[in-house]
Amino acid sequence: MQNRDQDAVSALADGLRPERTSAFAEIFRTHGAREPTILWDPSLDDIDNPLLRQFHSRCTALAVDGGIRMQDFRLEDFRGLEDWMTLLDVEADGRVFRYRHFGDGIANIRGLKLLGQTTQTLGGHIALFFDAVFRAALQHRLPVFTVHEPPKAIFALQWSRLIFPLLDESGDIRQFLVMTLADNELRAGLEIIPDPVLIVDRDQIIRFANRAARESFGRELYLGSEVDLFQFAGIDIELPATPEEMARSETVRDVVSLAIRGTMIERFHLTVSGTAQWGCCFYVITLRPATNQTQVPVQSQIA
Repeated sequence: MQNRDQDAVSALADGLRPERTSAFAEIFRTHGAREPTILWDPSLDDIDNPLLRQFHSRCTALAVDGGIRMQDFRLEDFRGLEDWMTLLDVEADGRVFRYRHFGDGIANIRGLKLLGQTTQTLGGHIALFFDAVFRAALQHRLPVFTVHEPPKAIFALQWSRLIFPLLDESGDIRQFLVMTLADNELRAGLEIIPDPVLIVDRDQIIRFANRAARESFGRELYLGSEVDLFQFAGIDIELPATPEEMARSETVRDVVSLAIRGTMIERFHLTVSGTAQWGCCFYVITLRPATNQTQVPVQSQIA
C-alpha cells in the first residue's frame, strides 16, 4: 500500500473510536451506500442472527482481556461455522492483514476467495474500511461488530461482521477471527430450489449459483477471478434483452442451449428473467435438462 493510502487508513482508524463511529459516513454515501454500523465490544443482545450469536458465545467463553489467547483457539472448535469465518494474520506492524482461512460460504457470495491474500485485494473503499476497522481494533483491543453495504455487483444486501482479536503469549494481537454473514433473503430461497439457478449480470458474469447449480456443474464458486456462463457450464448464448429491460417489463424467455456437465455435453432449457436487487439488475437463469436427448461426451464433440 502506498504511503498516502496508509495515511488515509490511519486517519480513518483514529476516527473509529468507541465514542465516535461515523468516520466512514461520507465515503460510503459517495458510493451510494448508507453509513456502516460499527459497534465496539457488542453484547449478545446487540446481535440478532443465530449464527452470529453462536459465534459470539463461543468467542466470549474463551475471551480474556479483550481477546482470545492463540493457545486457547482451535478452528475445529468452531465446527459448523467455518464456511462463514475468516482468520487474518496481522503483518507489517499492523498495516497488513492477510487471510489464513477464508470460508467457502463467503467466497460463494463475494465472488472471490482471498486465502493467502490481503484485505487490499478487495480494493476501493471496502479495502479502506476493512483496514481501518482492523487497525482501530488493534488500538482499542476490543471485539467489534460491523454492518456495511457491499458494492452493487455483490449479490448481498449487506454484510455483518463480528471480529475478535487473537492474542499471543505477550498479550499482543497477532490475528483476527471474524465471522462474516450476508443478509440476502432471495439467496436463501434460491438455495433450496432443486433446479440449477444462476444469477448473472449484464456481462454474463455469474454473481451467484445455487447449491443445485454448483453440484450439477461441479463448481464451487468462486475460487479466484470472475467466472462467466461459458466458463461455468459451457453455455454460449445471446441473452434476449438487458437485465434492466427484462426486470422492468417482467419478461420471461425460454431458450434452448448446450451446456457441459462433467464430461458430457447436454441440451438444457433455460428460463431467463430479470430481477432488480438493491439498485442493480441481474438475469435469473433456471436450467432444466431437455427431455429425450442424447448425451455427447465432450471429447467426442471436440473431435
